[in-house]
Amino acid sequence: LYALDHIEDTARQIVATCRAIDSGTRLCYASKALSSIQVLRRVRATGSFVEVNSGGELFRARKAGFASE
Repeated sequence: LYALDHIEDTARQIVATCRAIDSGTRLCYASKALSSIQVLRRVRATGSFVEVNSGGELFRARKAGFASE
């Protein structure tokens, strides 16, 4: 059981805080931590990027809407 709203809110706060310090900051979520497609979609909605280490993680990230590059 995951609190998707809480995950998204927290990611938005982190992105906002980092960009307030440096507008060029990119938050990269480590999909290895939790690669549920629903979680990845919420993370993507915050303007974050994703870091993948396997074909399976890349597949889920693409399914969640992240660009492959």
